[in-house]
Amino acid sequence: MLQVEDPLQTFVVQYSWTRRILLGLALTGCAAIFLFMAGVFIFIGMSGVALIGQIAAFLVAIGLILLATYMVTLLTVLAARIEIGPQAVDLRLPRVRGPLPLFGLIHATLAYGTISSVESRQEVYVSFGMVTVQEAYGVVTREGVRFLLGIRSQTWGTGLRFDEAARQIAARAGQSVVDCGAVRVGGIIGAMINDVPAWGGSPMPPQDRSRWVRRGALTVRLLLGLLTTGALLRACATYH
Repeated sequence: MLQVEDPLQTFVVQYSWTRRILLGLALTGCAAIFLFMAGVFIFIGMSGVALIGQIAAFLVAIGLILLATYMVTLLTVLAARIEIGPQAVDLRLPRVRGPLPLFGLIHATLAYGTISSVESRQEVYVSFGMVTVQEAYGVVTREGVRFLLGIRSQTWGTGLRFDEAARQIAARAGQSVVDCGAVRVGGIIGAMINDVPAWGGSPMPPQDRSRWVRRGALTVRLLLGLLTTGALLRACATYH
């Protein structure tokens, strides 16, 4: 069982103000650019081009509007906050469907005595041959209500310290974090539409889990190798 060094100390997981401002400006700027580009394609579609051109322009515009909407929904992720206090944990979490943030926030205060379990699992995404392994962390109350604390990318090692938040909550509730194995989610777009597999389902065999983790690490190495090669080729072209 995990031990807490100081159970009276408050542990907070959230984005810093600097990161929230910078990322917020970047996401807002991207949304504005996508909307502007959508307007351009709508104008093109209405400027007397052939029917096939109109259809293509309007489809591109719809895609750009969806991208702008996605940028805006990502702003809710920046508002996430987990405050782990001496007697209870205060949650301010974004609503999500798979990897897609939704509008609105979830607010809850959970006394440690009301927590049934703290769980983690790996979620494997496979899109266009690229594998990403995510670590998801959640809290389940004795009434059966589940709160998704957040997700960290195991493949890239990015995200807030939801792993430490889960460890702290479990320790203060007198428990350990339960490893629920790994599940294959599939493509990102499909997960946005259909959500990720339910937590109560059967996990994949351990050997498959290890294989997907290795493939996720290989994806990172391949992408970094491609970026490095591209940078070197550009530098050589500029030099000559």
